[in-house]
Amino acid sequence: MENKEFDYIISSYALHHLSNPAKVRLIEELLKLLKKKGEILIADVAFESMEDLQTCKEQAGDEWDDDEFYMIGGEMVEELERRGIASEYQQISICAGVLRI
Repeated sequence: MENKEFDYIISSYALHHLSNPAKVRLIEELLKLLKKKGEILIADVAFESMEDLQTCKEQAGDEWDDDEFYMIGGEMVEELERRGIASEYQQISICAGVLRI
């Protein structure tokens, strides 16, 4: 994919397998592949806040998967902003959201 640029890069339900630092590193690498006005869209198991995650975890009981790294939208936006990366997060269901970069 050398010298390729993309209008959009889309990930759907894959990044919850990566730790939060790995998610950020991947996003930084993907940004290098975007055209000037390109966008990255990440849809995944995600929560607006840690409290929302905890509530869902309690409701799921034994069905909860502790081996995954579910995104906290607000925290991810803050981390990306600290790195100068503009982003926004939208919760789309009780346990899913979309990060737009």
